[in-house]
Amino acid sequence: MTQEESDPDLIHSDLETTRTEGSHSVRICIYRSEDSDWFLELIAGDGSSTVWPEPFQAEEAALGEAILTIKEEGILSFYAAKAH
Repeated sequence: MTQEESDPDLIHSDLETTRTEGSHSVRICIYRSEDSDWFLELIAGDGSSTVWPEPFQAEEAALGEAILTIKEEGILSFYAAKAH
């Protein structure tokens, strides 16, 4: 179960989005509690979840990190079974 599914009290950023390459997609989730910085989680189309261990002070920084990482590593790197 992802953090997104397990805690209904989270505040989700309006910057959350989905990135797609070919037939593979990754959901970019950016969320926080009332008294925390922003957390970044990428959820692949197969349900695999990758959460950054350190929070971001700004939601824009979290989104920028997600986009850069997807560009550098590719969407398939976030899938449990790396499809080719």
